[in-house]
Amino acid sequence: MRIPTVEIHRPELKEKGVIIFDGEHIDISPQPHLLSVPLERLAREKEGNKLFSNSVAVGAGTALATGIRLQNMPEGLAVVLPLMGKIVKQGSFNQTR
Repeated sequence: MRIPTVEIHRPELKEKGVIIFDGEHIDISPQPHLLSVPLERLAREKEGNKLFSNSVAVGAGTALATGIRLQNMPEGLAVVLPLMGKIVKQGSFNQTR
């Protein structure tokens, strides 16, 4: 996300919302609701390709939303994803937004 994109989306944040961005590529001073994660570097280190940066961001967001530690992510997602599937099927997903 570029600085203008961060600024465009900041007003859309819910009270406890967070914008996750690659702080190694965007220079923003620390502010509430902004989380700097080295997305591209982690993607390159773990998967050998910066194209996995979005996956790293999803992992960071999932860890924030669920409290699952990144080291426990595979096991935690095995529990969380089936529950999310049930919520979506019940039609209550839109009520949580």
